[in-house]
Formats: sequence, C-alpha cells, structure tokens
Amino acid sequence: FSSCSSDDDIIDDQYVTSTKMFTATIESDGNTRTTLVDKTPNWELGDEISIDGHIYTANSAGTSSTFAGTDATESIHHAYFPADIYNNGVPTLPATYTYTEGKFNMPMYAESSTTNLAFKNICGVLAITIPNSQMASVSSITISSDKRMNGEFSANEDGIMSFASDASTEADKIVTLIFPTKKEISNSETFYVPI
Repeated sequence: FSSCSSDDDIIDDQYVTSTKMFTATIESDGNTRTTLVDKTPNWELGDEISIDGHIYTANSAGTSSTFAGTDATESIHHAYFPADIYNNGVPTLPATYTYTEGKFNMPMYAESSTTNLAFKNICGVLAITIPNSQMASVSSITISSDKRMNGEFSANEDGIMSFASDASTEADKIVTLIFPTKKEISNSETFYVPI
C-alpha cells in the first residue's frame, strides 16, 4: 500500500512558522499622561517589542509602524517596549537605563485581541536640565524616591501599571541613567529619566 500527504509545512522534522505582522501606534500628547516638550514619540526602524514573550521588529519609523516576527499566538496579546523589560517572562522596570544620543526608550505597554497595538506610556518622566556652567561632564544621573521605582510590575489595557510589591530595599527606590562614556556638555542639555 502507498499513500501521500502534503508535507509543505515540515522541513527536517521542524515546523516552519510564518511571519506575523502587527501594527503598533504610540499615544500622542493629546491623550497621554506623559509629555516630552518639543519631542514627538516615534518608532525607529529596527525597534524591538516583546509580544507574548516573542521579539517583533519595526519595519519603518513614525508614530505608527508594522512589526514583524513569529509565534505570538495568544488570544489576548500583551506587548512591551522596550522588549527587554519583558525579562524572562516577567515584566520588570529596570533600575538602570543607558543613555543613547537622540533616543529615549520610554517604557510602554499595549494589550489587544487583534494585531493592532496601541502603546501607552506606563511611567512618568523626569526631565533634568544640566547647564554647562554647573557640570563639565557627567557619568550618571541617579533619582531616588520614598516609593518603589524599579522591579516586577503589571499593567492594564489603559497603561496603568502597578508594582508586584512595595519597596523592600533602598535599591528598589532608585533609578539611574548611565552614560557609556563621559557625556561632555557644551550647552545646557535636558535628559529624560523614566520614573
């Protein structure tokens, strides 16, 4: 006896997964709790988001972009930006952010039952202006509080986040913006720190 079947989806005993596309938008100043003066939040080509624990990459720049990736199969999609805040399956706000010239990765969250994701800011922003007359160079900026500022969190579809627990150590109440090399300040410059 003989039979045949379609094995188009099987190569070397592995199933081929097809690319899935999501459209992601960023909330604008008109409907966000976070405002960056003279700044418009935009996706950049190559930005990465985590959707259901899988990395998706931006195909274009702008307030809206398509993201390509595979394996996001949940009925309700949970998406995080930057992708690395979804740390081994646990949403976690970092204690340390690394400064990149001209870029500010505001932590955002989106939840949807479709492939359309409307990202919302989940943090506030502290803008710190450093005049060159007060500091010739800076290696880091540390912000402390009497409340938790980093650690495991959850967020709802409106972008309202809450930490999994109250701060138990002083390190839980600190956020630091670090500079990979000394940042020379020739004029006054404003830095943004998620809080």
